[in-house]
Amino acid sequence: MGRVLMLLLMVAAGGCATTGSPGQDPTNQSSLKAAELAYRQGDLHLAEGLWREIVGDEDDLSPGWCYLGHISFRQHRYEEALSSYQQCLDFRQQQPAIWRNMAALRLRQATELLLTGTAYLSDSGDTGEQQRFNREYRKLLQQLMVLQQVDSRLLQDLAHVPE
Repeated sequence: MGRVLMLLLMVAAGGCATTGSPGQDPTNQSSLKAAELAYRQGDLHLAEGLWREIVGDEDDLSPGWCYLGHISFRQHRYEEALSSYQQCLDFRQQQPAIWRNMAALRLRQATELLLTGTAYLSDSGDTGEQQRFNREYRKLLQQLMVLQQVDSRLLQDLAHVPE
């Protein structure tokens, strides 16, 4: 609650003190700063609300769509993140960071699918073919996690093949 009050005070103070270039709305600049600040402070709920209001007012604001993509990605709302990233790219396709984020999103989805599937791997009583499949499955999961720079201790746990 205190953080929200502080943010609102900063927005009000920033709105009064901001002098934008001709044609720029000082209130809009203040809203942009408040949305960026909320995101940097990790208040994703507030940041999302502010960015949605901003892109609702100015549909072509690509940074807003990029931030909404980041927020959705961090909250595991992948299809929504992908849609926001696509909106961001519609305005400026030359953003390699967004292309990277979209690829990271797909890697995350693949990793989560494989993690869910590990519950159904059984090594006891399996044929040689099934054991080989299980090893390859775990190896693929491990490589995806390496790509995402997952903690090495967790990787060791996942790499362990029960006997």
